[in-house]
Amino acid sequence: TRAERSLEFGVDIKSPGFNIYAAGIPGTGRTSMIVERLREEAAKRPVPDDWCYVHNFDDNHRPRALRLPSGTAPIFSSQMDDVVETLVHEIPRAFETDEYRDRRDHITQSVQNNQRKAFHELEQQASAVSFGLIQSPTGLTVAPITDGKPMSPAALNAMSAAEREQLEATSNELEGEVTRTTRWLRTQEREARGAITTLDRDVARSIARPLLDDLRDHYAELPPVVAHVDAIEQHVIQNYGRFLESGKPDKSSQRPRPAGDPLLPYRINVLVTHTPPTGAPLVRDGHPTHPRLFGQIETRSEFGVTVTDFTMIRPGTLHRANGGYLVLEIEDVLQMQLSYEALKRALRDQIIRIGSAADDMGLQSMARLDPEPIPLDVKVALVGPPDVYAMLYEHDPDFGELFKVLAE
Repeated sequence: TRAERSLEFGVDIKSPGFNIYAAGIPGTGRTSMIVERLREEAAKRPVPDDWCYVHNFDDNHRPRALRLPSGTAPIFSSQMDDVVETLVHEIPRAFETDEYRDRRDHITQSVQNNQRKAFHELEQQASAVSFGLIQSPTGLTVAPITDGKPMSPAALNAMSAAEREQLEATSNELEGEVTRTTRWLRTQEREARGAITTLDRDVARSIARPLLDDLRDHYAELPPVVAHVDAIEQHVIQNYGRFLESGKPDKSSQRPRPAGDPLLPYRINVLVTHTPPTGAPLVRDGHPTHPRLFGQIETRSEFGVTVTDFTMIRPGTLHRANGGYLVLEIEDVLQMQLSYEALKRALRDQIIRIGSAADDMGLQSMARLDPEPIPLDVKVALVGPPDVYAMLYEHDPDFGELFKVLAE
């Protein structure tokens, strides 16, 4: 009865630090008792939210964590896959329309007309003073003309000093005009390229915005999701060429996609999802290694180089138990000293930080990602002998602060 009252006390208090230590010798029903009690409580609690990781368009190495209502993360992922597939088909089609070609040709022809007109005026101006335009390896230049051909060195030497001085002055004046005209034409070409880029982005926007507006409307009450959709739109508009080069994407988001996949930033990695109305999760872990508890960032080798991306982030037991209850055997936890220290830190800070054991040891990690931490709301129940509780309570100050409920 006393143990039951302690369990009730620990389960009912929602404040941090009121985790439970169920003490008893093996065979007394300690584990089955606490699991049954927590299962009853979990069934009454609300279903926790889903979590997923998405590409961070501001920092590729720090994936963002998005919270969505329970059961909706897979839907969001599927919706984004549908949007990407539509963009892959519709953006190239939009760039093949007669309207687009006409608008692009108008910009190009306008620049070409300006070039022809400018060069014609230069030729007339040079011809009026017996000069001609010459295309040299260093660019456009001018030279005196005699009988339709550049003046020979002998003819130049035969001229008087005054005539050569006048010729040089005329040449310098024309060279200046050529330089000014060339600069102006380069400005025209740069503006034309900008106009074509603006046109291309407008075309991409006209395809992407209606599709993404549907998502914005659907998730209007979730500002972080809307902000991510906004970032996707800007990235699509700035990088429309990815859709011109891509074939039909593979919708199998479960398989690791190559690091070079140009459409990877638009994928959604569903980390954990819950289906209503199942209540809060109750999870037992009999082998609480660091990767099993906190998740891990998988890697793969491509041409001898270790690579990873946000779609290779995998959840741990804490992610699956988040919003509910986690039952662990204290002997199993203490055998994994790294897991024990990391678990205490997670309960104290109330966040789950995904990383490798090497990160916690201060060593170089092969996974070059730093995912955004996820808020932790879990009630942990450690099951173990009374003497282990006494030892931890006496020698580990953190233990007493984090496991304030003893159910003997």
